[in-house]
Amino acid sequence: MTKVSTSESAWFSKKEPAGARLYVIPQAGGGAASVTPLRRALEPRVATVAVRAPFRESRLAESLPGSLHALADDLTEAISAHAGEESFLILGHCSGALLAYETAVRLAGRGGMRGLVVSAQVAPERFAPVPTRSMSPGAFHAYVEEHELVPREVLDTPALWELLRPTLRSDLRLYEEYRPSSHVLDVPVLALHGVHDARLHASDVAAWRSRTCADFQHVTLARSHDYLDSRPEELAGAVVAALPHFAPFPPCP
Repeated sequence: MTKVSTSESAWFSKKEPAGARLYVIPQAGGGAASVTPLRRALEPRVATVAVRAPFRESRLAESLPGSLHALADDLTEAISAHAGEESFLILGHCSGALLAYETAVRLAGRGGMRGLVVSAQVAPERFAPVPTRSMSPGAFHAYVEEHELVPREVLDTPALWELLRPTLRSDLRLYEEYRPSSHVLDVPVLALHGVHDARLHASDVAAWRSRTCADFQHVTLARSHDYLDSRPEELAGAVVAALPHFAPFPPCP
């Protein structure tokens, strides 16, 4: 495999025109395509840029860095170059919320970042991943199905599952080895989760409050875990409703 690219075209779904934008980091195994339903639901109110990590989609030949912290280092540099002087928010869904937080930590003080949105994930200090490295293929498939880690159609299509499985297992390894930073952000944080998500307790999501000294909001959606894929319009509505919380982040005219 090749080393990690730092070019904007590799990391992001497209180059947005000048103006504020929302960077969206999908769940483990996800790529820019995972964000397409949300991007469509947000347009034209919010310019949305999907994050594409190494070892997936057009970057399949690139290896992942050795740790989530190293991945956050690389993503930080890519966002800094891509955003320039523009305002932006970062949204991470499921495990992607942890990468979003670590990236926000590194972007602190650089200007431009107006806030963090964490979706369907507990606060970093309460993150206790299930070890998957030693799972058999069958056990891993059952685990992914039980926890709704990928869309149903992927699990039901052997060719798609075989394509995604190595990426998902590699991503999960990074998260299983992750040890969070202790940094407290100075920008607002919005935490979202589905009230029917059996994996999460509201108090564990609300614990994101300790990760910012600025404003904090905790919003629930009447969904389970996979609303990024299954109900993107509801996630989009929650994000748009919270934009005043991130002032001076301006929506698209």
